Amino acid sequence: MNQESNNIHIYPSNMLFESRIYKIAETIKELNIYDNIILLGINDGDLPVEEKLKGNISIYRLDIQTNSWLKKGFVYKFLNVLKLSSLTFKFLCFKKPKVVHAHNLASLPVAIFYKILYNNKVVYDTHEYETEREGWSAFIRKFSKIVEKILIKYVDVTVVVNEAISEYYKKDYGIKPVSILNVPKFSIINEGNYFREKYQISPNTKIFIYLGAFTESRGIMKYIDFINRTKLDICFIFMGKGKKLNEMKKNLSNSQKGFIHESVNQKKLREILGSADYSLQTLSFKKDLSLSYKIGLGNKFFESCMAKLPMIGGGFKTQEKYIDKYSIGISIKNDDFESIEKGIIHLLNQNYDILKQNCETVFKEFNWNKESNKIVAYYKKNII
Repeated sequence: MNQESNNIHIYPSNMLFESRIYKIAETIKELNIYDNIILLGINDGDLPVEEKLKGNISIYRLDIQTNSWLKKGFVYKFLNVLKLSSLTFKFLCFKKPKVVHAHNLASLPVAIFYKILYNNKVVYDTHEYETEREGWSAFIRKFSKIVEKILIKYVDVTVVVNEAISEYYKKDYGIKPVSILNVPKFSIINEGNYFREKYQISPNTKIFIYLGAFTESRGIMKYIDFINRTKLDICFIFMGKGKKLNEMKKNLSNSQKGFIHESVNQKKLREILGSADYSLQTLSFKKDLSLSYKIGLGNKFFESCMAKLPMIGGGFKTQEKYIDKYSIGISIKNDDFESIEKGIIHLLNQNYDILKQNCETVFKEFNWNKESNKIVAYYKKNII
């Protein structure tokens, strides 16, 4: 009996909302060369160990709790990586994959160790500038840079999420990674009244929506302070989850202009996102903001373009570049009340139809239907 051909993706999350990994797996599935595509994550308490997704794509969760994984400090991180590597190695030895995708730096050591022993292919598919993560100390960043510099020599293909990060990898390691933007699949988003009906919002009130993690480094609390004080006829909806959730609920408990909506899956998001008018993008001018954040550009940015939502944001270099280049909103230069209000007034005074058309242009140029071709190309060149 022939050994099954397995393709494994390692990423220490519960795999509930990893849209980029789902899209990569689905693209690889279409190549029709692997019996199984397995997304190897960690547990979140009550989640099933194994879970079937689409076709031959499935999730397997290792016995590592998410809360434990997120603990800060070098010692905790080092021990977590050791545990992840140990459990992952056992799983890899059992499944004997032909290709392993390491989706972050913590997943790379075991992927390379397994490759040295079994001569499989490794794709280092980064989700951000891995050695410059938010919340990491200078020591952890320096240590991670040394580890990455050693291990990346054994990688068959390195993938990054934008050209700005690609330039740093080229400078640091003398390699040219494949740049694949984290963009949604091409989809038509219809306008609707979901948010107005759910929160009883007046037809004249402009709705701004924030998508993503509720963390201080993304400007959440600055936006909440603003919406609690402004007299503009607008409202903010925050959709997502994160560390600031309880504080947000407390600060918005008596608000008629600020609302919190739970995270939804991609299908539901496509159904309701078009019922907003504008988008709130990440906003931060912290001096110690990580370089990964400054030059990053996530899926939520392009989802806003997909829904044709003109936007406001600031403090993030790549985000500002896209907003200004394609005229899809306003990049402000500070996160105080006056700057946000001035920016929103400026945005509201612009031609809304032209802004929406510009957002549509961006999404027609940058969508997964196009970006996924790069995966097919590097598979045919370096993996198959």
